[in-house]
Amino acid sequence: MTLEQAEDLLINRSLPVIAARQQIDVAEAARRVAGLRTNPNLQVLAEQLPFYSNIAGGAPNFYRTTAGAAMPTYSAELSQLFERGNKRQLRSEQAQYLVDFTRAQSVDVLRDQLLQLRQAFTAALLAKANLQLAEETDKQYAETERLMLIRLRGGEIAEVDLDRVRAARLPFLQAVLDARLAYENATKQVIALLGSSKARLGPQAPGLAGDLDRNVQLPPVQELIEMAGKERPDLKAASSQQQAAEVGTRLAEAQRKRDVYGAVLMQRTGQDYAVGGSVTFPLFVYNKQKEAIAQAAATQRVAASQVNALSLQVENDVERAYETVQSTRQALNLYTNEVLERSRSIRSIITYSYQRGEADLLEVLDAQRSANQILTGYNQARAAYLNAYWNLQYAVGRSF
Repeated sequence: MTLEQAEDLLINRSLPVIAARQQIDVAEAARRVAGLRTNPNLQVLAEQLPFYSNIAGGAPNFYRTTAGAAMPTYSAELSQLFERGNKRQLRSEQAQYLVDFTRAQSVDVLRDQLLQLRQAFTAALLAKANLQLAEETDKQYAETERLMLIRLRGGEIAEVDLDRVRAARLPFLQAVLDARLAYENATKQVIALLGSSKARLGPQAPGLAGDLDRNVQLPPVQELIEMAGKERPDLKAASSQQQAAEVGTRLAEAQRKRDVYGAVLMQRTGQDYAVGGSVTFPLFVYNKQKEAIAQAAATQRVAASQVNALSLQVENDVERAYETVQSTRQALNLYTNEVLERSRSIRSIITYSYQRGEADLLEVLDAQRSANQILTGYNQARAAYLNAYWNLQYAVGRSF
């Protein structure tokens, strides 16, 4: 499994990403609800139904007009709220900005998950490279042990010399075991980020393919800062939240427009029919909406401050990540091909000399240790540069 394949799986299987996408459905439903008109109300009444009367034939009476005081009355009233000040449109507009906010948050969750995946994948590739180095070193030392055994059988060395060689191999064997365990754990971390586990996948658990080598030509830092200002999903989310707060202020001001309840009434009293109507509106005696407007305005100012602070943070993030990439690249450039080949060559020469009896065991072990330090440092430098590159992409908010 390559990193690109792992990223595709992450998009479709990561539980935090899936949960964030489902929040978009919630926000979309809230937007549709915000744009709905209020439902009309229908009230049906039956009053003054006489069930007892001193007048003969006056009760029970559900329809007739009689000389009694109680007259059967039936009424049906249809009422509707008429909102003024474009409140419904403002609610719908605010809800749309909240949908945009949720979408941006969903992308930001994916951005976080991708960074974690790339860092975990890089750690796995580093462990894999260290494992290959440990196996290569042990293999080379095993060859030395084999040749020493041949020399022992030929009577060229004493048995104690072979025992010393075998005892000195233990650290190399331990290094292989440690490197293999580190690679296994790093692989499990990658699979866990994909919403699964190696135990669940069983024999189908994939290995990780790829290497630590990546050399890209970076755009100028100012171009990356401008790119981040347009692409960072957390900045987009904050901007959408600010726009929603601005609409919220307008909505709070619109509450000063009195909503009107209109009603139409049809009534039957006895055998007579009548129609009527009513209009109801609130009187702003105690609550004149000043506090709600002040609260909405304060929320708008807070959202604007958050956008400004985040804009500065985005610029700072990109600059620091860019400097880290440049620094790690300089450190990586110290490990030239000449240095790497020289370390391998010295190790091979000392080992060959020892096999011929021209060097002692301490010189071999020292050469092995020096070469391993250089090659391990090279692996670490490649991983550090790759992680710095991932962090720069994270700071910008997109791949480049």
